[in-house]
This record gives sequence, C-alpha cells and structure tokens, in this order.
Amino acid sequence: MEEAEACEVPRNGHYVCDDNGEVKCLAGYTGDLCDVPICRKGCDPMQGYCKRPGECRCKLGFYGPKCDKCIKMLSNLQRKVWYHF
Repeated sequence: MEEAEACEVPRNGHYVCDDNGEVKCLAGYTGDLCDVPICRKGCDPMQGYCKRPGECRCKLGFYGPKCDKCIKMLSNLQRKVWYHF
C-alpha cells in the first residue's frame, strides 16, 4: 500500500497524515506505514524484539533488560559442559 492510499483509508492508527498527504509516524513507531514498533534503547537486535514501543522481549536462551545475557544450560550428554542456545 502506498502512502497516499494509507492516508485515504487509515489502517493501523500508528500514524497521521500531513496536509500534503504524507504519512508521519507517531512516537514509538517506524517503517513505511508506521507498523514497526521501536524497541527499548539498547535492546539486542539479534536476541531481543518488541511487539510494542519501548519494550524488549528476549528470544529463547537470553535474558536481561536488553536481552544480552545468555542463559547457561547443562548439556544432557555431558553434565560438565556449558553451552549457549
């Protein structure tokens, strides 16, 4: 969908249209149609993600406010060996 079309029929509510019919994202959103939330500052781009602006959800095997800490697990085969996901 193009910007002009987005301004004629609003879709997600995360943007406004200016007088020229251009899409302007609301705070916390980005993307062509402002449908991509901006994660918490410092959220690890590989191990973290967000569904709402300002949050940082961790993928399996990681934790912490920025999802930059690895959960250590014992191997089922070798109890003395640590590994990351």
